[in-house]
Amino acid sequence: MSWNEYEGTYEGVDHVRARADWSDALESWCRYLEAIGRTRQTIRTRWYQISRFSRMVGKPIGQVTSMDVVNAVSDPVLGLSARKGLRAAIQGFYQWAIDVEGTLGVRTNPARAVPPMPDAPGGGLICPEDALARAVTHQDPRVRVVCMLAGWLGLRRIEISRLHPTDMEVRGGETVLHVDGKGRRRRDLPVPVRLRAEIQALTAIQGGCAYLLPGRTHPQCSVDYVDTLIKRGTGWPPHSLRRRFATVAYANSHDILAVARLLGHADSKTTMRYIGLIDADLGNIVESTTTPWHGTPLPSQSGWHALA
Repeated sequence: MSWNEYEGTYEGVDHVRARADWSDALESWCRYLEAIGRTRQTIRTRWYQISRFSRMVGKPIGQVTSMDVVNAVSDPVLGLSARKGLRAAIQGFYQWAIDVEGTLGVRTNPARAVPPMPDAPGGGLICPEDALARAVTHQDPRVRVVCMLAGWLGLRRIEISRLHPTDMEVRGGETVLHVDGKGRRRRDLPVPVRLRAEIQALTAIQGGCAYLLPGRTHPQCSVDYVDTLIKRGTGWPPHSLRRRFATVAYANSHDILAVARLLGHADSKTTMRYIGLIDADLGNIVESTTTPWHGTPLPSQSGWHALA
C-alpha cells in the first residue's frame, strides 16, 4: 500500500499535504511505522500530524528548531490531547530520522527540549439523551446503526469502520460483538436486542458486503464517513457518544473496572476521565451531607487528631 493514498483521501485540501521537500521522508517514516506494527489508523494520524507540521514551520526538515516545535504545540486552536499527540509525532519522526534514516542532516531532536504535557483533565462533551434518541430513529439505517454502536456500546469511529457482519454472533443464547480495539486488543461486547435487529437488517440491505459499512473506493468506509453519519444523526461529535456511554454505564453500575473493560481501556484512570458528572448529581452529593449520618460511626474529635 502506498501512503500517498492518504493524499487522495484529502484531495484538494492543501493544509493536510506535506511540504514537497518533506514528502519522501514522511512516506519512508510511515513505511517504517508499518514495519514495526503500528496500526493503519495510528499511521494515518501520524501522517496527518507531520504533514500539517511541515506546513506550519515552512522550512526543510533539518532546519527545524525547538522553538518551531514550541510554537506548533502551543497553537491555541489545538486542545491538550491534540498538542500531546503532535509533540509525540514530531519526536517520533525526528528520532527515526536520527536513528534509522540518517541522511536528512538531522543531528538533534527538536522535540526533546519540549517537556511532556500533563494528561488531559476529565470531562468533555457528552451527547444529550434527546439527540441520541433522535439518531436511533433516523430514517437512514446506517445512521441508526453507527449511533447505536457509539452511544449504546461506546465504540470508537475506527472500531465501527472495521466491523464485519460476521463479527456479531450468538454465543450461549447471548449475542456478542467482536470488536478490534486500540492496540489490536479485541473485546467481546453484549449486543442489545434492538441493535442486533438493526445490524441484521442493514446487512440484508447491503447484500453480502464484507464490511458492515462498505466504502466507495475501498472495502471498508473511512473514519471520516463514520464521523459524518454520527453528526448527521445527533449533531454532536462522535466521541461525545462514547462519553455518554461511559457516563450512563457507570451511573447504572458504579463499576469502573467493568466500564473500562467495555470501553477497551487498559487503565481505568483513562475511563475516569470519560465519565461526566451531571450538575444534579453534584447537588445531590452535597445535599446528602446535610442529613445525619447513620453508617459507620465517624471518628471522635480525638480520632480526627490521630488520623491527622
